[in-house]
Amino acid sequence: MEWSEFITFFNDKYIVGEEIYNILKDKRPENTDVIICSAQLGDTVWLAAYAEAYKLKNKCRLMYVVKTTQVSIVQKYPAIDATFDITPAEMEALELYIVRNELWNQNHIVLGNHREFIIVNKDSYTLSLYLEDYSDICEERKNILGLGVDVEPSRMHAEISIDKKKKEDYSNSVVLMPSANTFKPIDIDFWEHLARYISDNYQKKVYTNYNNLESEVMIPGTIPLASSFDELQELSRYIDLFIGLRSGICDYLTACGANLAIIYSEQWIDKGNGIYEFPSNPQALGGNEIHNFAYDREKENKLIMELGDLLEKKDEKTNINTLVVITPKDCERLLPLYPRLVANIDFGTIFFVGTDEVKNVIGNSTLDNSRVSFINEDSLISFDQVHACMTKKMEKLLAGRILPRGITGWYYQQFLKMQYALQCENEFYMVWDGDTIPCHKIEMFQEESGKPYLDLKHEYHPEYFETLGKILPGFGKVIERSFISEHMLINTMVMRELIQEIEKNDSLEGNKFWEKIIEAIPAEMIQDSAFSEFETYGTFVALRYSSMYKLREWHSFRQGGTFYSIDTISDRDFDWLSKDFDAISFEKGHFVREDNKNLFDNPYYQEKLTARQMLEAAQLEYKEGYKETWGDSESSAVNEHTGMYSGSDGIVIEDRLKYLSKDTYKEYEKLGDSLVDKNVDQAYLCYENARFLCDDVSARDVLEDKKNNLIGNNEIKVKKTAIVILSYNNLFLLQRCIESIYNNCNPNDYLLVIFDNGSKDGTAKWLSEWGENHDEAMVILNDTNLGFSGGNNAACQYISDDYDVFFLNNDTRVPANALFWMRMGLYEADDIGAVGAVQNYADADQIHEVEFDDPEEYVKHGADFNVYVKRPLEEQSKLCGFALLIRKAVWNKTGGFDERFNPGYVEDDDICLHIRYLGYRTMVCHNAFIYHVGSQSFIRVENPHELFVKHRKIVIEKWGFDSTLYAGMSRNEYNFIMSLAYKGYTEESCFNLVHIGSGCGNMLGHIHYLYPNADVCGVEENEAARKFAISCIPVYPSIEALPKKLEEYDVVAHGLG
Repeated sequence: MEWSEFITFFNDKYIVGEEIYNILKDKRPENTDVIICSAQLGDTVWLAAYAEAYKLKNKCRLMYVVKTTQVSIVQKYPAIDATFDITPAEMEALELYIVRNELWNQNHIVLGNHREFIIVNKDSYTLSLYLEDYSDICEERKNILGLGVDVEPSRMHAEISIDKKKKEDYSNSVVLMPSANTFKPIDIDFWEHLARYISDNYQKKVYTNYNNLESEVMIPGTIPLASSFDELQELSRYIDLFIGLRSGICDYLTACGANLAIIYSEQWIDKGNGIYEFPSNPQALGGNEIHNFAYDREKENKLIMELGDLLEKKDEKTNINTLVVITPKDCERLLPLYPRLVANIDFGTIFFVGTDEVKNVIGNSTLDNSRVSFINEDSLISFDQVHACMTKKMEKLLAGRILPRGITGWYYQQFLKMQYALQCENEFYMVWDGDTIPCHKIEMFQEESGKPYLDLKHEYHPEYFETLGKILPGFGKVIERSFISEHMLINTMVMRELIQEIEKNDSLEGNKFWEKIIEAIPAEMIQDSAFSEFETYGTFVALRYSSMYKLREWHSFRQGGTFYSIDTISDRDFDWLSKDFDAISFEKGHFVREDNKNLFDNPYYQEKLTARQMLEAAQLEYKEGYKETWGDSESSAVNEHTGMYSGSDGIVIEDRLKYLSKDTYKEYEKLGDSLVDKNVDQAYLCYENARFLCDDVSARDVLEDKKNNLIGNNEIKVKKTAIVILSYNNLFLLQRCIESIYNNCNPNDYLLVIFDNGSKDGTAKWLSEWGENHDEAMVILNDTNLGFSGGNNAACQYISDDYDVFFLNNDTRVPANALFWMRMGLYEADDIGAVGAVQNYADADQIHEVEFDDPEEYVKHGADFNVYVKRPLEEQSKLCGFALLIRKAVWNKTGGFDERFNPGYVEDDDICLHIRYLGYRTMVCHNAFIYHVGSQSFIRVENPHELFVKHRKIVIEKWGFDSTLYAGMSRNEYNFIMSLAYKGYTEESCFNLVHIGSGCGNMLGHIHYLYPNADVCGVEENEAARKFAISCIPVYPSIEALPKKLEEYDVVAHGLG
């Protein structure tokens, strides 16, 4: 070519490039940047991988200009909104124009190639690389696009179906790629030797990537493999290993997620004048590890063996290990069922993760040691470090108290499952809950597509997604169902990416991912178990790699432990269950209830009904808690929970505002403001309760300041409350009682003390395990039944004088604000020694007449009922012991319950009379309703009437009168009070009334409460009873002693009994 001809050729190219550039500049869609992929295949793949990061930074749409042959590649990246394909000749012209005019990044058009300059010879021109300050090609690519150094490339997305025939043909195979345009070739005899070595030693099929192109080499003795980009992406899922020279196809394969070994045929060569020949950066786009080898003719045999070793390791990595994070006691408890777990999870090694105690349990078992191993939990993450981090987070809230290890443990076991990804060498690993046993062989890949399953159930915990949105801004719930399914198959590289994303979140303090997760959760929510590794990973996959997994509905029999015993469940039971359930859980604290025995394990029922039919029938009796649902049933609505979900201990904690308005706290703040100058103790209680009920962070701070101002300027006499529950059997009722306390009482106001009185139905065992994970509670187990008085006295020996004592029956449920109003009553005046609640199951003097079919309706009613009233307190001479709050100083003076009243009955009369004897008043709190099932501990007592008569005699001997007659309110007296309204009397009415035979004045006290303007008095001849008459009502020894004649009273009551 003559020089003049070359100049014409050059100018023609320049003009074509200018035309294309102007089209891009002038016709570019609004808010769209253009990236030109002008170089080789590998560069295009890298530029496509950074598209998502570019869009996030520049807040724009993206159009990629590519060669026609590369369109299908960039279309696999969803961040790229449009493509503009041109011929290789047109691309050369466009690049020439941009380089000649130094328009590398102008007009929202970026030449995505290394910065270059033009060298023009007489018969040709070349575009030569100009490195300037670039020292690393990966960093240069980021610089070209104006991205930060911490930006990571995103993965390729594509929906790929698995062809069974291809899977059979290409599994257990290796592909050799001996050709590369940018590197000098390696002699063919090396490749031939390598092919024979792989075939002979590893019995694998060996292919050569060969499309019959002039530049390609076919290796003798191998099978030719001609494939498009799409086919290569598909085959990358089957083929064990690709081995080849460094080339653009290597970048593409790693973006597809292939296993790759790269051989460099030459090293970095300095050509002078800033021009280099060098290998591309070996970082893997798909997240898979790339193995790099340098070729040396003299050491090629050694290289071949190294490649063989790599192939052997790749074979090992096809195993999927399973992590079972477990405590020593749970491991020991479930050990009889673990042979079935090992048999049904028959891929890879099952690693039990825990303390060395777990290692001893597993080591001393008969489990197959070729399938089972152990990982010390501290080798992954130190428990003490996590505990210290969480303690620091909750420092103010704890106020010097020790953080229960069980709270840390809830999060710690989740962090362990995530952390394992950083040391896992396999593509996948599975995590499996240690209390769950598979009912059949577990398959975690769909046969048709080969994709891994993400299993789904029906439940929802909003707080999990609140945390998720903080650790991964922009992420939230994307599907209706839940990823919480007692297990999960995790892609190692995706979990690593997830961890990196969390650790890159600079808005959260901490360096490690788990530190940032803890930081993301408000201190007051830590105890609410506000994080789920399952929901976090599942949502991350759903939003980033939706085509990677297949979704599957999963069913586990979560309540299995309440129907089956670990020791007796049989092969027949598992076979029957497996038709409807994938797994069965034996959660800690679950025991076979009496009414569940001989049901699910009954061969007769198993023959007639399916497991699903039986469970759905059983769940009709569930008023609360988790229910297993099926997508094809009417009951497939999500199990929605707020607050701590800890089904493993039988307790379901829900939102404290479940039945309250979010503005409820304002009512208590306002009440506190009005009491500051009247009763600082009650004002303090109001601010404390308002803060507990408040979700607004700034408002909580204001309330805390108000409370602290009270403390700083006054002597606050308020004590916290020790809630004493005496348990004896009836585990279900006890769990519901604890549940109601945890749901509705401020955890900073009370200490829960549970004294088990020799239960025989599994309650004691459950309490033992529950107590280990709940340091905030005090659990005391007694082998023998000490009776009501003896058990409560024994429990109180563990309570300091810093707590008032609230004796609460185990068959109760405490609605919202009930305890608060009782404490308000106790601190109404210094001479109030004890306060009782109203209930649905009571004698006439503390009855609140309301009836529902569902216990939860009583709790809801209580939330509506337990509100401010002007006159909440009524003085009575005795209170029912089902819910009795006593000042600790007064309790100490009484010396406790008189144990002559064991096992029970009338001891509450006695303690109240003692309190009144000491000069204190006993009050019923009418705005504190507590649901009471009633007399559960005495259902099986023989001759209860004899016991009652005996104890009445003790009261008479001790106090001189029968409290059941003189200090109570009979049904006739109650009906008489109700009749006053029928006679037209109202709360505002003024009238005078006398009660002949008034006893201690309980009927008169209730009339005084209902009709505050009435002038009432009583007559009681029994001097002993008269001494204990309520203080607000005058009681005279005789009719003659009355201040006026009997006929002058508007109402005279007598003969009521």
